[in-house]
Amino acid sequence: MELGNLRLNLSALTPKTNEVTNEKVAETAKRKKKAKTAEPIEESWRRIFASKLSETDRQRLNEVKAAMDAGKLARNPSDCVNKAGNPKAFSKAEAMRLWKAMQESQREETLRKMVENTPENYWLITDDARLDEFLALLADEEEIVFDVETTGTDVWNDYIVGHVLTAIKADIHAYIPTKHKTDHPQLDNGYLVEKLRPFYEDESIGKLAHNAKFDIHMLDREGITLRGLTWDTQEAMRLLNENEPSFALKNLVTKYLRIKSDTYEDLFGKIGFDEVSDLRIALAYAAKDGDVTRKLRDFQREHLKKFPDILRYYETVEVPLISVVQKLESTGFDIDLEFAEEYGKEIKSEIDRLYAEIIDELGDININSPAQLKPALEEATGEKLGSTDAKKVLKPLASKHPIIKKLLEYKEKFKLYSTYINALPELIDKRTGKLYTNFNQNGAKTGRFSSGGTGVNLQNQPKEARKMFVAPKGYAILGGDWSQQ
Repeated sequence: MELGNLRLNLSALTPKTNEVTNEKVAETAKRKKKAKTAEPIEESWRRIFASKLSETDRQRLNEVKAAMDAGKLARNPSDCVNKAGNPKAFSKAEAMRLWKAMQESQREETLRKMVENTPENYWLITDDARLDEFLALLADEEEIVFDVETTGTDVWNDYIVGHVLTAIKADIHAYIPTKHKTDHPQLDNGYLVEKLRPFYEDESIGKLAHNAKFDIHMLDREGITLRGLTWDTQEAMRLLNENEPSFALKNLVTKYLRIKSDTYEDLFGKIGFDEVSDLRIALAYAAKDGDVTRKLRDFQREHLKKFPDILRYYETVEVPLISVVQKLESTGFDIDLEFAEEYGKEIKSEIDRLYAEIIDELGDININSPAQLKPALEEATGEKLGSTDAKKVLKPLASKHPIIKKLLEYKEKFKLYSTYINALPELIDKRTGKLYTNFNQNGAKTGRFSSGGTGVNLQNQPKEARKMFVAPKGYAILGGDWSQQ
């Protein structure tokens, strides 16, 4: 009887099992059918734009969609099907690949037009005859524009690959390449340096540039001492508008002269200028720098003439200061490494002692983790802390709670050790034994110097770290500050 009931129960279940199986088969068939049906592109775009996107990605996707809608861009056939040969839905990843391809195509078209529209007064100089012809023009000039094209922006490690010079009266803008990776003929670098030296070092020939300090650094590396600097369009713009969002030459001439100028990165990406193998492209880009620098100078001077005192200050203080700052940077700073090592050991010993004492009182926590430190301090002090901010929260409580005072001392010494005492010696140039920085003479909006950029911030050294800096033999370090009274 029981077996019979069991058989009956199993029989009762069989139809349901078949129903489930049939449903699964139907679902599988439906999925296969869907896989063989292409998702409409409009649906793909709705799905993509409905996903979480950054503003940059959204803008780029809109550019791709606009190009596809206009029939200027289409999917790569290989992206339209998967390995099984079924239609593949359009995705964000594919759209971003199309954006990159579109950018590359636009870049190539821009470069082609640059070459095609190169003005006749842009000279590419690659032989002695043309060089002599141009130097004869320079000899008749009272003022010239100069610029150097380089492998990068590191004045200590990059190098010059070509010189840009503008003969202003003759209205000739030349590019003289020397170290491009190309099969095109180029003049020998050493030969060209000696040919150009008399013009660079002649103080009677005025020189104007954009970001002249960089170019002076690079010429200095070639053994050339630039003399006769009369104008730097970058520093002049800092006086005209200290709130300028960008002081890059291309951005300034696009904004103020209405001369559309693509940035270096837009045209060449991350490569050094030496990798621009087509010298026609190099000419179109480089010679334009000299051309627009002169035009920007004229624009700036007309505006500064309305403020004679500022113009006089600029020409007599700011411009001469550029060469002084360059010399200051190239000289570098000496660090007493023996003192730094001994002082570092002393500070490290104090840090270890303070750490051990703090852990002994607060427990085995990571005191550099606010999430662990806050509850431990609250328990030890009985204070309700909003945060572990040293200046705003902990410092006012230091006199009341010894553990907080000890913690602040630990943090101060840890920063001194990790940021300065232990770090600065590692930044010394191994070739020269010097520490270098970058000074911006109008780096602060108040007109004060700033320091850092591509180098070390030497204007923010704590008193204890300054002990490491020493004067070269025969010299002394003089410290001073202007009174505000």
